[in-house]
Amino acid sequence: MLRSSLVFVSCLAVVGLCAADELAPNRSPEYSAVPIGAAVVDITPDYPVRLTGYGNRMKESEGVAARIHARALVIGGTKVAVSLRRDEPLSAPQSSGSPTGSAKESATDNAASADHPNSARLISAERDGYTVLITVDNCGVPLEMTEAVYERIAAKYNIRRQNFAISSTHSHSAPWLRGFAPNIFAEIPEDHAAHLAQYEKELTDKLVDVVDKSIASQRSGHLSYGFGEAGFAMNRRALANGKWSGFGEVPDGPTDKRVPVLAAHDVDGKLIAVLANYACHCTTETGEFNQISGDWAGFAADMLEADHPGAVALIAIGCGADANPSPRGTHEQAKMHGRTIADEVNRLLAKVAVSLRRDEPLPAPQDSGTPVASAKDSATDNAALAD
Repeated sequence: MLRSSLVFVSCLAVVGLCAADELAPNRSPEYSAVPIGAAVVDITPDYPVRLTGYGNRMKESEGVAARIHARALVIGGTKVAVSLRRDEPLSAPQSSGSPTGSAKESATDNAASADHPNSARLISAERDGYTVLITVDNCGVPLEMTEAVYERIAAKYNIRRQNFAISSTHSHSAPWLRGFAPNIFAEIPEDHAAHLAQYEKELTDKLVDVVDKSIASQRSGHLSYGFGEAGFAMNRRALANGKWSGFGEVPDGPTDKRVPVLAAHDVDGKLIAVLANYACHCTTETGEFNQISGDWAGFAADMLEADHPGAVALIAIGCGADANPSPRGTHEQAKMHGRTIADEVNRLLAKVAVSLRRDEPLPAPQDSGTPVASAKDSATDNAALAD
């Protein structure tokens, strides 16, 4: 079975959160707000460039069908006070990656008091450093560029390497970075190579810039998350006599329909950013399409930002290698799939907003591994509040 939640869970892990079924369903006032910032920058070239994902396109891009973007979500900062929930007895602090400072097993530990009978134990702690996730509307970012961006950012901010990640939406209608899938094209004309080199330099600068802007925009906020569902992912691994026989549509093949959503609201309840994940290729637009576009993931992000002015929407595809969008083949279908994801995220965000305003405990969350049908008002939708 595909596991769509890899990027999503990694982001939760580095900020010290637990899986959904380990969190108390009610919002606990003891949790400290943390610095959260997000930003978006346009990364659309104003010149033609080779696109990648399909090996049949030998010409540079022929126009821009939709602008593409890089987005960043930055959580934490320098010596941020946090409250960690622990169900098991406390253990001695470890030397690496563990909370430091006030992790003294202090009086705050006894949060499971009569006032909060459903709460697990809380630890007052201190985290030092930022957690950074960047999403990019392209097919892939090579390791060399990832490390170059990280080195420039780490020279300015306290960011551990394990707390920094770049996630591509895997659009097959976006500029090629030559370190990614380097053998997809046999030869590149010199003028094409010059445009690619120009774009690679510009993109590196813009990825640094989007993190700078995110950190500059930080304000105190809380995180919450839940799971929705979308149905357009279709297994694409056709089998014959138990062996792979090519790409196709396999309606009874395994897919992960879940849409994990991480929301960041400021202390006044205004949405700062939302991160959504869906395990499906960004291949609605096929190899016959030679214009720049972010495919369904780019549209989903753009639509969410239009629906929530001032907020930043990050979309990741997790482990979607075995799935294609269905139907596929046109730019309009990419918009349709983007709207599907945006609508599902909006449904969950509406429930989170209601949850943040409620004083009474929420229903107990369901197991985090259970898909939530979009037609059901499941407890998982409005439970599992991380703050």
